Amino acid sequence: MFSTKEQLKSAMKEILETFQQGDDFQVISSKYSDGTEADLVEAINACISHRYLTGVYCSVDPHGDVVISTPEPHVTAAGNEFISEN
Repeated sequence: MFSTKEQLKSAMKEILETFQQGDDFQVISSKYSDGTEADLVEAINACISHRYLTGVYCSVDPHGDVVISTPEPHVTAAGNEFISEN
């Protein structure tokens, strides 16, 4: 869990910008491989629940491993607005 809302917003913005620019998502994913996978899940799910991002699915498998599927990532108009405001 992020300590502050600002940390969460920062992570959300980084995720959205990565997809917006067509960059490799593994770059961000690797930043959360040191036991902070729950933060990545929280940030992606926040983007999805705020309707900033579609075509991305995030879950935790029965073994506790984070599974992120990005078949058709799309940053919505609301997501673009979030990026510009933050």
